[in-house]
Amino acid sequence: MIPRTYKILLIISIVFNFAFIGGYIYQKVYRPLAPSPNEMPPHFREHFAEHRADIMPLRQDYIHCRHEFMLELAKPNVTRQQLEEKLAETLEKQKRMERQVGFSLIKMRMDMSDQQAQNFFENQCRPHRNPRKFKNQN
Repeated sequence: MIPRTYKILLIISIVFNFAFIGGYIYQKVYRPLAPSPNEMPPHFREHFAEHRADIMPLRQDYIHCRHEFMLELAKPNVTRQQLEEKLAETLEKQKRMERQVGFSLIKMRMDMSDQQAQNFFENQCRPHRNPRKFKNQN
C-alpha cells in the first residue's frame, strides 16, 4: 500500500513540475511582457513618474465614484433615474481620467524617437495586453 501511495505522490509531483515549467515557457515565449520601468531609459521613467502624479487623483476619484455607483445598484429602493445620474457621473470621471492619460501618452510620444515609439506602443497593443477577446474579433 505504501509504495503505491509513493507512486501516486511522485506522479502528482511530476505533473505539477511539468505544469510549472510549461507555464514558465509560455510566459517567456508566447507572452513577452512590456519592458518594466527599470528597463526603460531614465527620461521615460521620469516622464511616467511626473504624469502619474497628475493621473492618480483622477483615477482615485473615478474608483471612488464607481464604488458609489455599485453601492447605489445594491440599494433595495432605487429609481432608474438615480442610477442613470450616478452612471453619468461615473462615466464623466472615467472620461476625464482617460483624456489625461491620452494627453500624457501624446506628450511622451513627442519625446521619443520613431523607433522608440514603435517599440513601446506596438508592445502595448499586443494581443497579450488584452487577453479577453470577443468571439467576433478576427
